[in-house]
Amino acid sequence: MASSTILPYSSTHYNTLPEFFTAKETFKAKNASKTIDITLASLFLRHKVHHNLGVQMLHTHFTIGDDERLVGIGAVAVPIELDIIVGSAIKPLVYRFVPTGVAVCEWTQGNDANEVDLSSPQYAAFMAELRIVLDEAGLIDVLGIFVRQPGDGKMKGVEFTAGRANITLHKDEPTEGGNSVEASWVFMEKTVQPGDATTRTMSACNSWCQPFVGNHSSRHKEKGGRYSLDRETQGASLKDPNPPVELAAPIDTSDAITATEVMAARKSWSQEFVGNHSSRHQEKGGRSALEAEMQGDLDEDEDEDEELVEPVTQVMAVCTAWCREFVGNHSSRHKEKGG
Repeated sequence: MASSTILPYSSTHYNTLPEFFTAKETFKAKNASKTIDITLASLFLRHKVHHNLGVQMLHTHFTIGDDERLVGIGAVAVPIELDIIVGSAIKPLVYRFVPTGVAVCEWTQGNDANEVDLSSPQYAAFMAELRIVLDEAGLIDVLGIFVRQPGDGKMKGVEFTAGRANITLHKDEPTEGGNSVEASWVFMEKTVQPGDATTRTMSACNSWCQPFVGNHSSRHKEKGGRYSLDRETQGASLKDPNPPVELAAPIDTSDAITATEVMAARKSWSQEFVGNHSSRHQEKGGRSALEAEMQGDLDEDEDEDEELVEPVTQVMAVCTAWCREFVGNHSSRHKEKGG
């Protein structure tokens, strides 16, 4: 397993990054924005690192010397020779994964500069999982992380190169089009207000889907794999092939639920259940293997519109088009197969 050890500094870790517009094209070709909006948003919030870390599209604007570091001073990042840097005057800003560990690419300075100990237990666990996610998505050389600094995320900015200086101009709405592209992202928890449509949908997921998935295999075991699900799905049975499924009543939302947490819940409940369900049928002699059918549904979800909708809306669509359809049809398949 690749290490998440923080490596000694080397200018090579910066100079081997792709030039900005090459990085931009690779980012688009690999649909990295989808991974950021769904997988990484969930990962950052689950590990509670979103207040201190963000995602960076890895890129370079110019080459630095072996004895230089790229240091951000306010809105300008310039190469500074190592012998000019005094003690702890600078702090790591941008990190990337390399085969032997984690490397610092860019630095920042200032008395109020934020610093994160990535070797601490909380961050080490996050970094280990982040490496796996980026590696599996083919984005290990495309995305890195940066340490959030006071005030970032409050205003967007446009960066450009002037000689051997990288300059960021902050403005509320950077000009769209041309060669501009987003290069860094931060995540913020979004509270869903009680009483709106998304709140009701999330309440249904919490109060209905989770207990069903969590208890399903135990009921099969109790009944020897031959238990019709009419009772546990109630109205969703053979009595009506397309029955209406009523939403559960809204639950108390005083403890705010974020959009990203719901997405994570959908993955950990529904997908894990489908992945294991057919194997339990096979072990118990059941004859209704669901993998092919369910895999088709999941693939369709993964290949849906490239333009992502807001995560909460996507969760609503998944719950409606996948969870309920599965539960509504499941008992009929049991009956047809002699379950």
